Amino acid sequence: MTTNNALLSNVNEADLKLAHRKGSWTFDVLSAIHKIPGANVHIFAIMSRSKINMSDFETLLHACIHLKKEYKKRPGVHGVRM
Repeated sequence: MTTNNALLSNVNEADLKLAHRKGSWTFDVLSAIHKIPGANVHIFAIMSRSKINMSDFETLLHACIHLKKEYKKRPGVHGVRM
């Protein structure tokens, strides 16, 4: 995230340094998306404070949600985790 607000920028920078620790915002986001195929591009962008194409990211999330719904519909695959 880029911002003109110095305080918010400092908070964001500090949180990125804590990305490996449970409880940080960055850790929570990365934990949520790391198993999504193709998410590595977005993870790299988050960690390097690069811009993320939100349209691509949204498409990726929708595809993951759709795939998870399809797995739940199939008999015998209820234990599958994504």
